[in-house]
Amino acid sequence: MLGVRPTQHMGTLALPPDWEPRIDPAKMQPGVTFLVSVFEDRLTARLYGMDGSVLHEWPVDFFELARERATQKAAHKFHALIHGAALLPNGDMLANLDGRGTYRISACGDIVWSNDNRSHHALTLDGSGGFWTPVYVDRYAPNTLVVGGDGFNFDAIARFDLQTGEQTDLIDLVKVLTDGKLEGMMSMRPVREDVAHLNDVDVLSAEMADAFPDFNAGDLLLSFRHYNQIWVLDGETHEIKWYMTGPMKGQHDPDFQADGTITVFDNRAGRVADASNAFKGELGGSRILKIDPTSRRVTTIFDGAGEEPFYSQYRGKHQVLENGNILIAETDKGRAFEITPDGKVVWEVINIYDEDTVFWMMDAIRYPPSYGDFTDAGCQ
Repeated sequence: MLGVRPTQHMGTLALPPDWEPRIDPAKMQPGVTFLVSVFEDRLTARLYGMDGSVLHEWPVDFFELARERATQKAAHKFHALIHGAALLPNGDMLANLDGRGTYRISACGDIVWSNDNRSHHALTLDGSGGFWTPVYVDRYAPNTLVVGGDGFNFDAIARFDLQTGEQTDLIDLVKVLTDGKLEGMMSMRPVREDVAHLNDVDVLSAEMADAFPDFNAGDLLLSFRHYNQIWVLDGETHEIKWYMTGPMKGQHDPDFQADGTITVFDNRAGRVADASNAFKGELGGSRILKIDPTSRRVTTIFDGAGEEPFYSQYRGKHQVLENGNILIAETDKGRAFEITPDGKVVWEVINIYDEDTVFWMMDAIRYPPSYGDFTDAGCQ
């Protein structure tokens, strides 16, 4: 609060002081890796090579941008968070300045456009010139889902144009529930603030659609942390066509996969990670789950209960790569790492602040090698 250091972006370092990053290019998915964190007290993004070297850092500080755009006095000078980001082929980055809006920033740090649509958490390109993200909307009147009081807060999802940042679609999820007479799915928590905590929206691509007999291209996959629940919305009618509650707990980042399954970062949120629980929380660490939406069969494809501790109480992302490896942003531990199908770490970056502390690793995304070509041009 005194502005000495960004403590709200920090977690506990869980590795020994003699730790060395594990990197095995022969077993990695080729490409460049886009990481979002606090680097030397600047909230920004970096691009890393396969050898762990820094190829580029976006010369912009979102802590500064947040202060410039603040409509009211910020609590402190580090009062900002990037929650949802993506890299474009020309080197521009997209970033949700959590709860404020989205920015498109050039590789040289120029603002291409920005909006103030109160986006947050995740940002997913839809392959047709736009992207989807959760957004905060005006408070709902009482008695729609939550009875009495002065109303309640419930997220919506919105689509934005990639070239202009303008909103092109907005889906009212309270209306989705009430129109479908499914209010009972989300009316039991006696909470008026942040009723469901929507933290992701993914889009089923045309390339993957044939693998999902019950879904269509353009359908939307949503994650609600407070209910341990994921939905699939019809991309045209916006009706709920599939949903599942559990076995995930406090989950993030469900993704459609090319084999017709859905994978999800299962935080298994519980106790804070510390030495007393081997930095695994109370349930043995976080997990990456695979769900068959037709049979509802759930399998664990990686977890933190074994020799490779893995746990983020809150936040976190994952990406299943073409070679079968998984890239994980273990946010609370400040780590991005790639594992093989048998759980071996073949690439790793930990954003260490000091001997006891790390900066949160908000995003980790592997892109094809060509996404690093813009670094050859430099900035004038």
